[in-house]
Amino acid sequence: MGVKRISLGALAILLGTFAIALPSAKPVSLYVTQVMHNSKKAEADRLFKLGEEQIKSNQPKAALESFQKALPIYQQIKERLAEGHTHRSIGNAYYFLKDYPQAIAHQQQALSIAREIKNPDLEARALLNLGTINLNAPQGNTVKAIDYSAYRLDENTKILAVKSFQ
Repeated sequence: MGVKRISLGALAILLGTFAIALPSAKPVSLYVTQVMHNSKKAEADRLFKLGEEQIKSNQPKAALESFQKALPIYQQIKERLAEGHTHRSIGNAYYFLKDYPQAIAHQQQALSIAREIKNPDLEARALLNLGTINLNAPQGNTVKAIDYSAYRLDENTKILAVKSFQ
């Protein structure tokens, strides 16, 4: 029924060719590791994009679930920038759900990662979000909101200055 026969000689040639193309187990394991990493990253990216669409569709609870599924994958494959953006997005979902302490906690984690990896865009976004949360939360701290916003303005000025000289 569709089963093809292959001679022992042909099999030996095919295996020999494969062995020449892949001379040691080390490159094979590196290749497999890279494929697994890419597969996991693709799944995390899919979940993250789904969460973004759910936020845009005013479904913060569903978005939160999508972001929370993406986060451990990014952590496992050590994608720090994506991890930072995911914390920021989780913080945004909590903000829309009016869970301000959780929103602040995740924005602060995003800010910490941004500073660790020296990513000014993520840092500015986290600072803006922290300012917004502190300004709009019922028990918000207006002074903190102003501090976060002022720091963000200072960082954006530095970013614009650097870009204008490049």
